[in-house]
Amino acid sequence: MYKHIESKPSFKDFYSHPNRVNLYSKLFTNMKLDSIGLIAIDTCVVKSLLLAEDWLDIEIGRFRYEAITARVNVDISADDFNNITALHAADIALFNEAKKIFVARWEQLINKKQCITHKNKKLVIHVGPPKTGTSAIQYWFKKNRESLISEGILYPEHNLDGNNISSGNVDCLITNRTESESAHYDHSKARKVMQELNDSTADMLLLSSEHFFYYLPWLFAYLPNAEFIFYVRHPLSALESGYHQQVKRHKYTRPFAMPSKISFQQLDILTKMAKEFSPKLLISYFDEKLFHNGSLINDFLHLLPKKSNITANVERINSQYCHEAIELMRFCNHFASNDLLARLDKFLQEYSQSQPSFSYITKTDVNNFSSDMQHQAKLLAKQVPQLRLEKMMQIITNYAPRENEAQHEELDFSDIIAKLKSKDLLLVKKLIDEIDNKYISEHFSIVELLALTIKEKLLLKARKVFFLAFKSS
Repeated sequence: MYKHIESKPSFKDFYSHPNRVNLYSKLFTNMKLDSIGLIAIDTCVVKSLLLAEDWLDIEIGRFRYEAITARVNVDISADDFNNITALHAADIALFNEAKKIFVARWEQLINKKQCITHKNKKLVIHVGPPKTGTSAIQYWFKKNRESLISEGILYPEHNLDGNNISSGNVDCLITNRTESESAHYDHSKARKVMQELNDSTADMLLLSSEHFFYYLPWLFAYLPNAEFIFYVRHPLSALESGYHQQVKRHKYTRPFAMPSKISFQQLDILTKMAKEFSPKLLISYFDEKLFHNGSLINDFLHLLPKKSNITANVERINSQYCHEAIELMRFCNHFASNDLLARLDKFLQEYSQSQPSFSYITKTDVNNFSSDMQHQAKLLAKQVPQLRLEKMMQIITNYAPRENEAQHEELDFSDIIAKLKSKDLLLVKKLIDEIDNKYISEHFSIVELLALTIKEKLLLKARKVFFLAFKSS
């Protein structure tokens, strides 16, 4: 006895099934499309989200780019294309009508919410992205604000932390998260800062924050005559720098791990956003060998549409830890309070400046990803006119991890902890007090070195007695 096995329907069977042919035109029979409150188009998904935000009168806030930009491209034959065009003519006509309404509504939204500078004014927004020297750029511009104003360049004031790191001018355009709403692009703030520029004697307003990278749709849509500065960095270099930042500032405790795939992810996001909004892009390349006049600040100044004659003396800000420093911080992230970690971070930054550089990434890692990097660069360069393929290739070929022989040996924490005790013995004591017992066995060599000697304990007691005596007097 034979069992009948049904064959899998073909693609042609799928699109030519009677229940599927012109399905949507049947569903929308006798309905006027312009009576529908929201029309969204899948080829303009980000614009559709902004229209939805306005229609619902809500603030969406930042979202995961990869969740809305991921698309699957499928090749179909000419025969299938012609058949679909003929069979689904009514649905195609419906789509074209919907798209006209969508475009009209988008133009209405832009006319309602966009902010435009006067003809003789320039707005430049530095969007990072993260780990492309934003802290150093913001520190230099803050330090030189008065001189820049005399040259017609307005750079708003912002705070710096103890390591001269900041979020830049994010508050000029973004409202911080509250209990009732998420952080979001603030139209009132944008109008205010634009009015300040237009009323000022300055020729150009510069805003800088790596956080702007997460609000590209709003910036591109509502600030149409702004120019946007974006730096491209080698993905492996950005990966390692990002790991350092996670350990230094975000209490990350896991060891460094090399992913199976590497991509120009941030550049790919910019490319997809630019395809939908067509912003004015000023792209440069985060590579010391490619910087204009040999420094990041000189390179940034060279990008600006208004030139400055100020000498760019560069100071290193938020530099990477040495190997012992990052492993010590990673250990302390398990248990230490934020206040202690901030004090430890300041010491480790200073200590690392005099130590040999190192990298978790090996030459083998670089070679394994090199050909794929070059392939990605070629594809991206075809999509963004401002992207220079020869510069992309130089970023890839110039990159070399900072290897040294010591990084392959067992780490010796004796020097770094001895200097930490010499610098801030009370910090060491407080770290010891906060250590959770479950971490001691795994990191016994560090704990053993952190433990205070009798002499160090007596020294702390003597300091305490002296302080109390001084305070009472």
